[in-house]
Amino acid sequence: MKDFLHTMLQGQPPQETSGENAELTWQWLADGVLLLEPKVVADDIKHVLMSAGVHGNETAPIEILSRHVNRLLNGEMPLAVRLLVVLGNPDAIRAGVRYQSVDLNRLFHGHHRHYPACSETQRAIELENIVETFFADTSTERFHFDLHTAIRESFHLRFGLLPQKTLASDDFLHGLIGMGLEALVINPIPGGTFSYYTHAALQVQSCTLELGKVRPFGENDLSQFAAADRALECFICGEAFSADMLAPVKVYQVVRELKKLSDDFHFIDVSDNAKNFTCFTQGTLIAQDGDVMYRVERANEWLIFPNAGVKTGLRAGLMLAEADLDALM
Repeated sequence: MKDFLHTMLQGQPPQETSGENAELTWQWLADGVLLLEPKVVADDIKHVLMSAGVHGNETAPIEILSRHVNRLLNGEMPLAVRLLVVLGNPDAIRAGVRYQSVDLNRLFHGHHRHYPACSETQRAIELENIVETFFADTSTERFHFDLHTAIRESFHLRFGLLPQKTLASDDFLHGLIGMGLEALVINPIPGGTFSYYTHAALQVQSCTLELGKVRPFGENDLSQFAAADRALECFICGEAFSADMLAPVKVYQVVRELKKLSDDFHFIDVSDNAKNFTCFTQGTLIAQDGDVMYRVERANEWLIFPNAGVKTGLRAGLMLAEADLDALM
């Protein structure tokens, strides 16, 4: 196999489901799931999960990650970690849609049990089993980067959501900053995202990365993702992050989840095209759901992921307050 993405898009397993080159061995574990391991394993080797395409229409991270995999398979790039590469929702990727029946990034950590069986619920179960096996009996550092692009515009073009309150590794933090992230959002609220699952269930240092705007295959300006591209390469190859890659980053803490309790939920002082990280002042009525009022409680709060169209019971937005980078370490 020479082209990972092309193979996945065909909808059939490769003729050979395992192989090797001078530096590594690889195994095709499932549709869009590839395990790559170096032939020489260091005692302190890191175990790294890199995922993209959990939403099938978020194509730029899929292209970037697949290009790195192709370089590894073709012997053009060294491998310094155990690497599990996951293209999350192959059926949706092939169809060019966000998801087919249910948003896959709401189904992990057992949340698939709350939905009728479909391709996405089965995929969540499959990925949980694969990832659990990958991280089993590992004692050195374990990382998960779940790569996404955002639906709406943002005042911070690239940002990350952390399901953990603190980070145990400088390498992980430097990698996130090295990806060109302008902001980090601490969000330990339990949920069904892929990154929350790997952290909560498997104690992996995890992050959901929003790296730009949704575009179809072939329409991405990959130069906008150059920092993330380079940082992923550093992690894969075991290279240190240089000082010029570590720019300042803003840190926010989720202070409230806007839960859609009924079909009456609607935003008040939020425009339909409001950007992520729009700032609102104390007392502003953000949303209403029947008798429930969501008002800004602090001097300033920032809103991300406003979406009144989600299904009842799901998150319709997150309110943030500023935090300190030191709080993460």
